[in-house]
Amino acid sequence: MKEIDLCWLAGLLEAEGSFMKGPPSAPRTPRLKVTSTDQDVVRRTADLFGINCITCERRGCDDKGWKPTYTVMLKGRRAVQLMIRLYPLMGRRRQSQIERAVASQRADLVETLERDDECLSDPECALSWLAGYLEGEGSFLKGPPSRPNRPRIQAMSTDRDVIERVRDLLGASTVTTYERPGGDYKPAYLVKIRGRRAVAMMERLYPLMGKRRQEQITGVLESYKPDLPAQFPRGRRHPNAVLTEEDVRVIRRRLAEGETMASLGREYGVDLTSIRNIRDRKTWAWVE
Repeated sequence: MKEIDLCWLAGLLEAEGSFMKGPPSAPRTPRLKVTSTDQDVVRRTADLFGINCITCERRGCDDKGWKPTYTVMLKGRRAVQLMIRLYPLMGRRRQSQIERAVASQRADLVETLERDDECLSDPECALSWLAGYLEGEGSFLKGPPSRPNRPRIQAMSTDRDVIERVRDLLGASTVTTYERPGGDYKPAYLVKIRGRRAVAMMERLYPLMGKRRQEQITGVLESYKPDLPAQFPRGRRHPNAVLTEEDVRVIRRRLAEGETMASLGREYGVDLTSIRNIRDRKTWAWVE
């Protein structure tokens, strides 16, 4: 397997892979698995695994409108050999999984695993790893109607070290942390880039992505309007504006006096969400 293909596979497995010990019935048979709704991505993975067949699960697809899922699995000695090659390219959590899986076959092999902080020093290999990761955990999003020249790429992970690698490869500036309420959840980490940088990165990534992601990127690039200003004029000067600044002041005053959002929406010809956003200062926030 070429190094650039190994890096793509490592990125995909970081996002969508499973590194498993052998089951009780075959404890010395570690397993490496990828599951996805994208058949072409799983087929590419199978080719890199050197496997001719993939499995398809359609249970519930017809009744619930779900997509079928495709799975490819590598077992035993060949899985261990590939895990050893992948090990330097993975984040800490995946490396721990590999250590357990490899030890279930031969404990002495764990000592041969090598960490390498410079494993993605080659730019082409680094881009290939990023493509694999975004195939599983990325989003390629159009800009909103008011800012069509602000498309974005974003990715999320519960692994801080992995998302920091994604941040560096995307050229993002910050990592945003989300503490999920309720239950004993890990925090999630998000990175994103917007605008011209996102467009330039999408163009670089496009040849490396699967069919579904390529369609997403194509849709984003077709909606991109680089000649528009970064932001439409706000308030009454906005081309889609229905209200004026004075309307907003009156609406806020009347809401404070107890009038309902539904009645005000009917009177001013806007929907309930627009009135709620005015009340909560999600829109027209500068109007006192």
